[in-house]
Amino acid sequence: MNIPLLIAGILTAITALIHSIAGELTTIRPLVNAEIKQIPKLELRAAFYIVTVHLFASAVMLFILAFATNHDIVMGRFLAIQFLGYGAAFLGLAVIKRVGLFQAPQWVVFFLMAGLSSQSK
Repeated sequence: MNIPLLIAGILTAITALIHSIAGELTTIRPLVNAEIKQIPKLELRAAFYIVTVHLFASAVMLFILAFATNHDIVMGRFLAIQFLGYGAAFLGLAVIKRVGLFQAPQWVVFFLMAGLSSQSK
């Protein structure tokens, strides 16, 4: 068993759960009530749920990789690169928009998931 990948899978599953519940309450519900045209509203909501599905699928893949006897280095590194990109997006936007780095702390979790996911051997 690969412990870093197992921890990455657990962290990713928790992130997906928090994203789906807290995001629905703090992002999606206010969006539904916002004065935005229907199509952009639908596209933003769909993008939110695509991310939710992707996070849960990534968690499943990390669990599979953690317990596999022949670890797929490419898949683990691919997930790590994705998480690194997500973290960079949050961190970059926080800096550019002059938001406190810990007002949108998702970048920390994504960088952690990237580091752990890259540990496939």
